[in-house]
Amino acid sequence: MKRIIFLFFQSWKAESLKAWSSWTKFGPCNDRCHQIRQRFCMARDRARCPGAGLYGIQREAKTCSLQECYGKC
Repeated sequence: MKRIIFLFFQSWKAESLKAWSSWTKFGPCNDRCHQIRQRFCMARDRARCPGAGLYGIQREAKTCSLQECYGKC
């Protein structure tokens, strides 16, 4: 029983130390032909979230395919 409690505590502790949220799904193609996704810093200390912007958000962009960007040719 002690081992189960210990393992539960370790799992909870690791989750509570997590700095970043999961990435969101990529959104639709924008006017610059990019898709954007983002994640959020959940740590009080932003130093634990390298790459976070002023509001604790990190963004990632990828280029859309020509078909996604301009529709069916």
